[in-house]
Amino acid sequence: MGISMIFVLGALAILLPVLDHFAHVAGQQIAGAAAARQAQDIAGAAQAYVLANTASVQTAVNSGPLTLCVPATPGTCPGSEPDLTNGYLPQGWRPTNPFNQSWSVTVAKDAQGNLQALLESSGGVAIDGTDAVEIANEIHAIGGTIGGGSGTLSIPGCSANQACGAYGGWGPIAIGGGTSYPNPGPGHVVALLDFNSAGTPINGNYLYRVQVAGHPELNAMQTDLSMTDTSGGLHNISGAQAISAQSLTALQAGGSVGTPSLTTASGTVVTWDQVPEGGVLSLKGANGTWIHVESAKGTFTLVNSAQTGNLFTVDQSGNVIAAGDISTPQQIHAMGTSRSTCPTGWGCGVTSYDVYGTGSVAAGPAGGPAAAGANSSGVVWANNQLQVGTANGAATPGSGCSPNGAIAANANGSGQILSCQSGAWQSAQGSSFQYVSWGAQDVWFNAGSGNQYFSPYWYSSNPTVVYGVAYDSTCGSNPGRVYVQWFNGAGASIWGPMLLASGNYRGGPDGGSGFNHAYPFSIPVPTGSYMAFWTPDSGGCGNPAGVFIYGVGSG
Repeated sequence: MGISMIFVLGALAILLPVLDHFAHVAGQQIAGAAAARQAQDIAGAAQAYVLANTASVQTAVNSGPLTLCVPATPGTCPGSEPDLTNGYLPQGWRPTNPFNQSWSVTVAKDAQGNLQALLESSGGVAIDGTDAVEIANEIHAIGGTIGGGSGTLSIPGCSANQACGAYGGWGPIAIGGGTSYPNPGPGHVVALLDFNSAGTPINGNYLYRVQVAGHPELNAMQTDLSMTDTSGGLHNISGAQAISAQSLTALQAGGSVGTPSLTTASGTVVTWDQVPEGGVLSLKGANGTWIHVESAKGTFTLVNSAQTGNLFTVDQSGNVIAAGDISTPQQIHAMGTSRSTCPTGWGCGVTSYDVYGTGSVAAGPAGGPAAAGANSSGVVWANNQLQVGTANGAATPGSGCSPNGAIAANANGSGQILSCQSGAWQSAQGSSFQYVSWGAQDVWFNAGSGNQYFSPYWYSSNPTVVYGVAYDSTCGSNPGRVYVQWFNGAGASIWGPMLLASGNYRGGPDGGSGFNHAYPFSIPVPTGSYMAFWTPDSGGCGNPAGVFIYGVGSG
């Protein structure tokens, strides 16, 4: 065997006891932690039992200490001892700790007459004093040990027949013969539960997993709850049906959808902080597409799923910007208008005090073409017809108007278009004209052949003038004259006769040669009248006089 191997074996011989010691210590620590947790659970069960049965427990202890049983097998407690496995400890509860020690709880009265319960381990393997103190310390304020041991079982400051709180946290309490509590001997751990006169715990303020009738304070936290363990590990809260809080703080600034500050609704609602802009609420659709609601430095913003573009924004002044189309089945009202602004019979998709466009405004069927409209160049068009009002009934020829260039329809209902010229309504066409025919248009007549009647109303509504030509004829000094006379609907003459064509009467400038003359005329039409054209002459040389009517109008 080489020298190097001898050194290795020697080193192992030295290290093995050390390693064995550390392994033993680690095992004791693990066992101690398990024993402490078990003690806490039993203490909580005992406390819950006393709270739920305060009256009967107080009655029972008036006759002596009451034992709360923690049996190896549920339902095997002796006599009338209450069984903590019956609704106060979970099913499958292990009755012994890692040191094979069993548990029992004794309830008695202290010197002031209040209830006091002492949880004690007994039997099994005795626990070294140092380890027992550490276990008691892990049970927290209610934990303690049994005194009176020697050697490794000794507990400094805790004598025989005493139960003492870890590091002097409470007690000592007398145990053993002549007292209310049994003495399991050194090497065991205890937990002390004190109650006030009403049976409410005054130490061991456990947060109960179950409801205790009449004691809601047992389900209420008295301090902050941290889910970070002593090693800095983070832990979850699962299965909560509802969480109510005045405020909820999670995750430091700089979170993202990947590392959310708050996730709810199976991950479809996420709130987080987008540095440096502000808070974000992210909503996930059933198809996996996200929509993000942001406060971008105070501007309400909807952002697309990929977070590459704003869809909709509203700033602190109420200005709205949309990246796409805006559609609504209802109305849009702007500049102080409302639904009541809309007149009867109108849909009023949009109402506003003013509308201004830099392009075109048009109306027409869905898909076009535009039937009417106006553009920013000042062009107004209508493919069908343009209906003009009567200037609220004020548009009559000769009446005042403003501004020059305005147009309106004649208020008499004729449909005549008037324009405002030099401050007065006038015919926009100078004279409106309508071609008419009267018989064969040329009407010739001789004296005694009867009057020829013409009614302008047969051809036009509300005419004010008749246009035509009158013809005379002469032969030597014999005239052929044409007259017009006006009659009302009853046949009574209301004006005339008036000479239209005079003929070459008494020689004339043609020296009586019989030259025929044509006399164009425009004669007025009194309202409701009709006309008779006639001649008193034979026309000389047998030539009749005549009239040609070619139009009626206004002007």
